[in-house]
Amino acid sequence: MKRLLLALFLLTTWLAANGQMIGNCPQIKPRRAQAVPRPRGVLVDQNLAVIPKAEVILERPNKGKFDEIASLETDQPGKIAS
Repeated sequence: MKRLLLALFLLTTWLAANGQMIGNCPQIKPRRAQAVPRPRGVLVDQNLAVIPKAEVILERPNKGKFDEIASLETDQPGKIAS
């Protein structure tokens, strides 16, 4: 009986420590723009589903407005690569 309780305790503590967060991700504070030599990543929606064939526009701030410098399109798995 003690071994069973110990096994259950260890299993539940491991699951609690390694479980996934449920719900929306926490908000990220805005940061200053920085140079990115080769943009890459995966475009996902709020439910973490990939967005295939979406246009991504890269812009540079210029005197209070933004100038488009490039545009990319995601591939079928939602990946962006320059």
